[in-house]
Amino acid sequence: MRSGRGTALWWARIAAGLSQQELADAVCASRQTISDIERGAAIPSVGLALAVGRRLDRSVEQLFSNDALRREATFEESAGEELVDAQSVRVARRA
Repeated sequence: MRSGRGTALWWARIAAGLSQQELADAVCASRQTISDIERGAAIPSVGLALAVGRRLDRSVEQLFSNDALRREATFEESAGEELVDAQSVRVARRA
């Protein structure tokens, strides 16, 4: 599971069907910059954040605000719980 400041960006990029390189090319950034932002290792400049938002048809707030990060964390936690439940069922069936 992803965690950090870039999770909303990661989900939006995946939903748009773009690779990191394709998004980077569209916003005149490097693939490494996009990766760093997604991992939470970098914070985008205002100009880059606006360009990314335009390309992904999302507001900067949707991609980079604390509320967006909380929503993604809640989604990931619930997805993780389902995964744990599914793994428990498999383990129970083996026993």
